[in-house]
Amino acid sequence: MDYISSAGLRVILKLYRERQKTLSIINVSDSVGEIFNATGFSDLFFVQKTLEKYRIDGCKKITSAPNGDIYRLNDEMLAKVFHRDVPFTLVKREQQFFHKIVFAGLPTVVPYDTFKTDDNLYGIIYDMPESETLTQTIADDPGCFNEMLTKFVELLQQIHSTTGEDIGFPYTKDLYLSYLDGCTGWYTDAELNKLRNLVKSIPERETLVYGNYHPDNILVKDGSLFLIDLSDMSVGHPVFDFLTLVAEPFDTGILDERHTEYHKKMMKEMVQKGRKKLIDHFFKDRSESDLERIYVQIKLLAKLRDACLPDIDIHMPEDELRSRVEDVKQNLIPRIDELKGQIDW
Repeated sequence: MDYISSAGLRVILKLYRERQKTLSIINVSDSVGEIFNATGFSDLFFVQKTLEKYRIDGCKKITSAPNGDIYRLNDEMLAKVFHRDVPFTLVKREQQFFHKIVFAGLPTVVPYDTFKTDDNLYGIIYDMPESETLTQTIADDPGCFNEMLTKFVELLQQIHSTTGEDIGFPYTKDLYLSYLDGCTGWYTDAELNKLRNLVKSIPERETLVYGNYHPDNILVKDGSLFLIDLSDMSVGHPVFDFLTLVAEPFDTGILDERHTEYHKKMMKEMVQKGRKKLIDHFFKDRSESDLERIYVQIKLLAKLRDACLPDIDIHMPEDELRSRVEDVKQNLIPRIDELKGQIDW
């Protein structure tokens, strides 16, 4: 839509009054978009401007997210390209979440605009010049590991100190319950009920949970850390972040070299060095006995994430899924009573 008159605005307003529901107006030019904003029509309708086209071919992919991939577009900008099954409404929703997170005081990349690729995938442009992932930063300079780990923990603490109830993110417990609903056929009804009760027993919190906090989801610029992906962010208890952040590499008898690198994007030695230091930094005011108790809780609760893998990770090979599920049945479900009501941090 390149032009609209006042008569056209009246026709659209009449349609809105007759239907009493939101209408979508797509592919509008910048000038028409400004008219909708100035008249307040953008508050009544879903207005989508004509999206600029960007070529991603040849761009360096710097990391992946559950719902897309992130590329270095040029020296100044990044581009997240969403998977084909992600509708534009969810792309805009993630863009809006970034704006809210910025206003909440968390360091993130700054979303600039939405776009389309040549093969009609949706994307978001981010302004973030001269930056590398935390993974790449450590790989380039292993001597900065301790310094970066401290900043990594401090950023996580900042996330967990931020209230998320007014931002619009889903509740973490609701997400986990929905994951378990998608795992029917992998567990008996009795087993699923025990797992659901474990999720429900985790204390309520109104703080942000990142959901996929790892070094490839963090950018480093001039020594400062920035969040790059919000697709898994939710509101709940901080323990949910530790299920993937710290707990998965705990049982190195299950995880081989390939698995550890897959989950942590670091060399195995760094993971093993960092996981305990991460918890020690995060719970630095706790006694040794408290720390040991927390280690045990996290190690067990890590299997709750594994329990949801049949619904979360549809690309994982079936034999590996079955191995994880069997581990949950043998080593988590019989011990659920040890965890219920015991998380006091």
